[in-house]
Amino acid sequence: MKCLTLVLIAFAVTSSFAQDKLRKFEFGFGGGLNYSFSSTSPSGIQIALPGFNAGLVINYRISNRFFIDTRALFLQQNTKYKGDVFFDSHLEIVNHYSWIAVPFQLNYVLTPKAPSKYFVGFGLAPQRLLDGSAEYKFVFGPLSGGSGVITNNSRLSRVNDWNLIALGQAGVQIPLKQGGKILAMLSFERALVNILKPSSPHPTFDYVQAFSDIKLNSFSLGVTYVY
Repeated sequence: MKCLTLVLIAFAVTSSFAQDKLRKFEFGFGGGLNYSFSSTSPSGIQIALPGFNAGLVINYRISNRFFIDTRALFLQQNTKYKGDVFFDSHLEIVNHYSWIAVPFQLNYVLTPKAPSKYFVGFGLAPQRLLDGSAEYKFVFGPLSGGSGVITNNSRLSRVNDWNLIALGQAGVQIPLKQGGKILAMLSFERALVNILKPSSPHPTFDYVQAFSDIKLNSFSLGVTYVY
């Protein structure tokens, strides 16, 4: 009888501990918009283009001040480059990237006692490339022997399959009366790995696309629901 009592007590303590740990987890889903642009060493104009992300969210509350934010996202990024080729002609390149990203962030709550909790966070996000493509547009002026446009679409075979993103964010947690929370966040993401694999220069215009020092950057606005 005494052994049975000890077993029941141990089970109750273990169950209570497990439930307390489980209550620290929050599960949900979310998505958002991003504006992405490339940072490159050659001269030219980098233009930010819109994209989006969507996926699942798991948060873990460490304390009233700290929580971990992890996600599994589908991420679409688009960028545009415009540079002179010769005389009055220029080249435009629009790149499209699709990724699976798994961001991991540690967040610090600035207002733990307020109903709506403001926070800042920093983290990393490994990314796996799903697809990459580019649209090339050559615009010729009169001084180049004529006027007109030549376009070409191709898959990007030189994109690195993996990348690592450093990110920082600021946001707010808003509790809902029916339960759960809404998180609204503004973040900046910077790739730590060059987007393209190195290649040898081309004697004409390949300097625009062959350079390897290209890193993706994004500003993102996201909203998630967790419960």
